[in-house]
Amino acid sequence: MKIYLASSSPRRKEILSMIINNFEIHVPKFDENEFNKKTNIKDPIELTLKLAEEKAVTAFNELKGIKDKLIISADTIVYFNKKIYGKGTNKEKSLKMLYELNNNVHEVITGVCIIYDDDIIKFTCKTKVYFANNSKETIEYYINNFSPFDKAGAYGIQDAGSILIEKIEGSYHNVMGLPIREVFNELRKIYEI
Repeated sequence: MKIYLASSSPRRKEILSMIINNFEIHVPKFDENEFNKKTNIKDPIELTLKLAEEKAVTAFNELKGIKDKLIISADTIVYFNKKIYGKGTNKEKSLKMLYELNNNVHEVITGVCIIYDDDIIKFTCKTKVYFANNSKETIEYYINNFSPFDKAGAYGIQDAGSILIEKIEGSYHNVMGLPIREVFNELRKIYEI
């Protein structure tokens, strides 16, 4: 069976490589920004599952000539105060996000979709993240020196973004973008690893 990770995220690649030796990256031609403009999904769980599924289905269809394949995709968001936070994308947006998350508890939700044969498995993982009461200078230092504009919530727990965090409840790897234990358990049901 050929395994594909439908993601350009270096963090997801790193996490998946902890449990699978042989897989390939296939970045689907799926425009997440366009999808978000067209959809009106407000529920964070529903949104992450739908985005993960759309990415996986797109990749599956793009690889239709390949038999016996398995596609893994994921989407991660930060959810706080009934608001969905995607990627920071720029300095101003990232600073605004981090000021709002500062000294508060938020959830990181990852939706995962696995497609193989004609079966689709979807699930989510939630982790509570407790931000410390960081000074404005600490937040600005992080943004100015580490430019986390490609990360949900504008921080990376695996890098200097950890200076902003007091503690977490749940999966560390989920906050990075792929809940490794949950993915491993689902893959074990499908084939022997």
